Amino acid sequence: MLRHSKNLNGFLSYPKPRKKWSRSRRCWSTPFARPSLTPCHYPRSVKIMHIISESQVSAEHRISPKGAFEVFRKHMSLALGGAKDKGAWGGGHPFDIEYATIPAGKRNYPLHSHAAQTEYYIIVSGVGVVIDAAGREYEIKQGDHFLALPGEAHQLRARAESSLSYFVIADHHPADVTSYPKTGKRQIKPEYRVVSVRDVDYYDEEE
Repeated sequence: MLRHSKNLNGFLSYPKPRKKWSRSRRCWSTPFARPSLTPCHYPRSVKIMHIISESQVSAEHRISPKGAFEVFRKHMSLALGGAKDKGAWGGGHPFDIEYATIPAGKRNYPLHSHAAQTEYYIIVSGVGVVIDAAGREYEIKQGDHFLALPGEAHQLRARAESSLSYFVIADHHPADVTSYPKTGKRQIKPEYRVVSVRDVDYYDEEE
């Protein structure tokens, strides 16, 4: 029971509760205090939400030897603790999020399609075009969204007068094949080898 005494005005007053060190939660807690949203009121197994700002993430500058393809990439999901090229099956996130900027007049990557991966694009700023397998160009601008489904070739290009910034959200697969229609090359995952394909017999050099 708490002891109390009368103050000068005749009202009952109680001593201020002392803070107590909680070994299980490793913080100070105050008995009889009203609940508040502090780490001391959560079990140790509950993780505190991790929040980052785009300004905190450094950009990877990727440019081709002749400069036709150039993009600045911020790997947001990796900064939030994801594992590179690994989904939930490998201890990573179920999807990957990247914030990318294409300089004015440049393209992000050669025209390509994925056998397994789906990519969701959200245009943040600038004006550009997305190009399909037939070479058709579709204008994209701030606020536009589009999907690149498996098997759909795509390429982004910024207009000459403006850079193009966007988020791309991609699901993770243990294996994928990226095809390049113009050259017939393939990039295979998880080996990450770029190869040229030739037709051979199924049993060629196997016996």
